Amino acid sequence: MSITLPLAVEQYLEESGFSGSEIIVLRKLLEEDMLTIRELAAKTGKSNGVIDVALKKLIRRNIVGKENLNGHPKYKVVDPRTIVTWTKNNLREHMETLERKHQSFAQFMSNLTVTKAHPEIEHFSGKEGFMKAYDQLLEYRTELLTYVDPASIPDDDPLSAFHSQYNRRRQVHDVFQRIVAPDSPAARRFRSRDPFEFRKTVLVKPEEYPMSFTKIIAGDTIACMDVSTLEASLIHFEKLASSERAAFDRLWEAGVRYEQSPSAHAESIATLPQESVRMRIRTMNGLQKICLGFLGFLALFWTGLFSTHTVAGPFNYLYSLLFGLIPLVSGAIALFSVKRWGGLTHAIGRAVLFMGLGIFLWGFGAMIWSYYNFVLNVAAPYPSFADVGFAPSIFLYGLGVIFLADATGAKAGLKNIYAKIFVVIAPLVILAFSYYALVIVARGGVLVTAGDPPLKTFFDIVYPLGDLLGLTIAVLVSGLSFKYMGGRYTTDILAILLGLAVMFIGDFVFSYTTTIGTYYDADPGDLILTLGVFLLSFGVLGFAQDKRSPLILVA
Repeated sequence: MSITLPLAVEQYLEESGFSGSEIIVLRKLLEEDMLTIRELAAKTGKSNGVIDVALKKLIRRNIVGKENLNGHPKYKVVDPRTIVTWTKNNLREHMETLERKHQSFAQFMSNLTVTKAHPEIEHFSGKEGFMKAYDQLLEYRTELLTYVDPASIPDDDPLSAFHSQYNRRRQVHDVFQRIVAPDSPAARRFRSRDPFEFRKTVLVKPEEYPMSFTKIIAGDTIACMDVSTLEASLIHFEKLASSERAAFDRLWEAGVRYEQSPSAHAESIATLPQESVRMRIRTMNGLQKICLGFLGFLALFWTGLFSTHTVAGPFNYLYSLLFGLIPLVSGAIALFSVKRWGGLTHAIGRAVLFMGLGIFLWGFGAMIWSYYNFVLNVAAPYPSFADVGFAPSIFLYGLGVIFLADATGAKAGLKNIYAKIFVVIAPLVILAFSYYALVIVARGGVLVTAGDPPLKTFFDIVYPLGDLLGLTIAVLVSGLSFKYMGGRYTTDILAILLGLAVMFIGDFVFSYTTTIGTYYDADPGDLILTLGVFLLSFGVLGFAQDKRSPLILVA
């Protein structure tokens, strides 16, 4: 056997644990087969002792064997494959050893607590860097404690679009934000949006407010943000963050006490110049007042018809026409106001869009209904082209309320185990109640009558389904969001939710009276529907126009 070991093979043997002397011995034995210790020493230039030690190791590994020839011990390689076997076994043992060492290392590192003795500071500049600093704070997935920059409170904040998107991401990651701000008209307007931004703002006396820039505490980090220059610095220091968190909580508690004090409102006025203009928050805006006044007129109109027992004729048709104008006009106004809420990029914008479109279609259907009344002299056109407006409207404004629920904190309400049980049980109860009311009572137990035209059958199914959806949404959203409501839009939200419930009752009365043949235009059922579309329109109009009016304060 005459085999020459390539250099790469020798390198691999060395990496596998063979010593230099062992490799030299193996090379000679593979080249010349059987050799004595003396012959190996002479051919390799190594001493007899070195060769003897190398041979003993190779023999223990069953790679080299010993034979006596003419009374002299000679050595040879047993089988080249034994070298492969040994290197494979050695590699496996080596990997197992490394794995055990790695596990011990990982266990040690997982139990190791690293304490930062010195703060680490990161700097960010420009719009992209500024937003990156905000994104880094979100990675902590913990509550954000914020001192707001007074200059960034007004509506002309240059990063308002980014902040709207950032607020949605906070809600997705369940990161709540607590904010302290100096008391001012702008800060009060800012606070009124809290229910839609997954945050809570507390106002403090302006003279007690310590910041002229935005500061956010998250985890072990303090972020200092200068909106005017778009510069940001993040200070990573656990002890400092803990101290800042305690200071924030003290100022927060002081703000809570200040807001609860009877003099809080008077003190905020006293901080204004001797002659100035500030904004007064009203319960209703101008559009809502007009809507409410029109409802009062309709109530008087209906009372006159009811008291005179007028059940047919042009005045009944006129009432149907007039109350259909409420959702028609309100829906159109709402659609034009979507832009002020950021359009489809904001949950409130989507809510106003779909609710506005829904009530507008309902009003459109009412106009077609009146066309059948006045022109075609049909008192109760069902099914008809009017249903093209009525039928989809329920689903559209229901979808709008779902988006509104996202803004009012319904998702946060799901944290409670009882809320989760409520979400499961409430729809089942509503389903059973709706089936009894809309099918058993209102329709005599028959949802679809055999022999009816396909169009009537379709609408007979769609309307109860829409009513079920509307009532379910109203109950779930009110149950999950009630504790999170607040600010100037509480009345509007409650009006919308109550409107869904009233529309359910109105449709129930309409179905019942048409089934037993007692329906007529401007009957009590129409009065309930009038109240329902008014509540929906009133609520949507609350988002269509600001509720602030100038109030002149003169010393």
